[in-house]
Amino acid sequence: MKTKLVQLSLSFVAILWVSTGVHAVEWNALTADEQRVLQSQQTRWDALPVSQQNKLQQGAQRWFSMTLTQQKQAKQRYEHWQKMPTERKKILRNRFERFQNLSPNVQRALRKKQQWFRKLPSAEKKALRTQWQKMSPEQKRRIRDRVLSPNLTKQQRLRQSWKNLTPKQRRQFKEQLKKKRDRM
Repeated sequence: MKTKLVQLSLSFVAILWVSTGVHAVEWNALTADEQRVLQSQQTRWDALPVSQQNKLQQGAQRWFSMTLTQQKQAKQRYEHWQKMPTERKKILRNRFERFQNLSPNVQRALRKKQQWFRKLPSAEKKALRTQWQKMSPEQKRRIRDRVLSPNLTKQQRLRQSWKNLTPKQRRQFKEQLKKKRDRM
């Protein structure tokens, strides 16, 4: 009876293991191209966790679907990443995890803001970075809140923007508004 129970349990585990599609990948089972791309992992391949083996194999397959330009960019990014200090990598991984935990709407809004920023002329980018660095933590928090709440109405966003302005910026804005009204 015990043997049947053990066999049944092992069969169940085997079925689950096969059905999840997560199984060890033998080095010799990789294609020649995959082995070439993953050559640096060959000596430690068998010691890698199965999930890591699968990710590496998927990465190798993705590599072959890239154009030469995309492969060149990926190499450059990898080299840049390798040269990066460990602490900086840790910060970037943390940011990536936080981004992954955001809702799809917020992720979309952030990507849109990033695209907008990338299209700006270098001088404007520099000015915005300088302005950001001069802001208080509270002002930065308000801006982050605004960006992370893309479903606010225009009036709500304007109200938040007004709150983010310093008294000097508010006076300047009022003066500009008054000049515009006087011209009408």
